[in-house]
Amino acid sequence: MEQFTLRLAAPEDADAIAAAQVAAWHATYRGMIPDEALDAFTVPARAARWREILATPRPGADTRVVLAGGRVRGVASTGPSRDDDGGGFELYALYVDPAHLRRGYGAMLLGAALGAVAARGGRAVTLWVLAANAGARRFYEASGFAADGAHKRDERLGDAEEIRYHIALDAG
Repeated sequence: MEQFTLRLAAPEDADAIAAAQVAAWHATYRGMIPDEALDAFTVPARAARWREILATPRPGADTRVVLAGGRVRGVASTGPSRDDDGGGFELYALYVDPAHLRRGYGAMLLGAALGAVAARGGRAVTLWVLAANAGARRFYEASGFAADGAHKRDERLGDAEEIRYHIALDAG
C-alpha cells in the first residue's frame, strides 16, 4: 500500500480538496443529477468555499485529509448536525479522488472523522446521501450506518432524493 498521511486540513489544502471533490462528483453523480448542476460544480468555486470553511470552521467542526505521494487524495468533514433531529453531529463530506479509490482512503477518513466526533463527546453521526448512489450507500452500510427513515429533496441537485443515514458511536 502507498504511504499515506492523515491530518487536519489547512486553508492551503483548499484547491486540492476541491479538485478531489469535483472529480468525485463528476465521476459519481453523472446521470444522478442534471448535467447543468454538475457543470456548475467547478474547482474554482469549490476551492473558494473550502478556503472559507477551513479559515473559519464552525464550532465543533473539523476537516481531515488523507495525503499519498504528498498530494491530497480525499477529505472528510464533520460538525454539528444541520438537522434538529440529527443526533448531534453530521458527516458533511467524504470524498476520495476517483483515481485513488479502493485503496482504503475512504474508510480511513471515515474512521478518523467518527473518532474525532467521539473524542468531542459525540454519541451519534448522521449523513445525507443521494438515494441513487448505490455505491456510497453500500459503503456506509458496511461501515455501520443505517438509513433512519428521513428523506429530502435538494433543488440544487435537480430535485434529487437524499436519504439520511445514522450511526451510534460507542460511549466509551
